[in-house]
Amino acid sequence: MKKDKLDIKASIIDSYYNEISEKDTNPTFNNESNEIRNKLNAMSDKFDCINELDFDLDVNILNIIQNAEDIKVKKKNKFETIYFVLIAFLILSSLLFIGIASGFKVLIYGEIFIGALTPFALIPLAQICKKREEV
Repeated sequence: MKKDKLDIKASIIDSYYNEISEKDTNPTFNNESNEIRNKLNAMSDKFDCINELDFDLDVNILNIIQNAEDIKVKKKNKFETIYFVLIAFLILSSLLFIGIASGFKVLIYGEIFIGALTPFALIPLAQICKKREEV
């Protein structure tokens, strides 16, 4: 019974939108078909009112996404700059402290040692950072 009613409703909706002819609908449910047609007409009137409204929404989603990415990059750059300045200040102050405490001769030997080992440490570190950014 429910399936028959659903088929009848579907055929009434199809006839409303001129997808099937009027004579294909079941004439025994004439009262019910009038109710469904009235509901369809009421919905059509409501949608016509919505279509008449003028929405001035000029939204450029691509521009919004680009602005968000720019803000994200600026925030990241600011954090990296502050982080770099703090690390540089700590390194320089520790080198100055070591130079004062143990003499500048030890500081010069340490700088030569660090300068010689830096390329061997930076290459693997750069590869690790590159892999992390790809993921």
